[in-house]
Amino acid sequence: GPRPDEAVRALRAGGVPGPVVVATYLLAPGYFADKIRAAGLGAGAAAVSPALGAAPDIADVVLERYLAAVPAELCAPLAARA
Repeated sequence: GPRPDEAVRALRAGGVPGPVVVATYLLAPGYFADKIRAAGLGAGAAAVSPALGAAPDIADVVLERYLAAVPAELCAPLAARA
């Protein structure tokens, strides 16, 4: 928590100057992105960011974290490409 609608309402009730914007950190559009968008806008957010999508920087982070978490002998083919 808080849920997007709770956070937006709390910020607006707290007198935050200017618009409240929800920045999602989702990799793909779909069910959860739709729920966050609806909740944020329904609570009065001025805008909600779209899903990050196929961003090369995000793919690099995912690959780096995978390589760091999996035993080296299983990652040798992938590590050669990173």
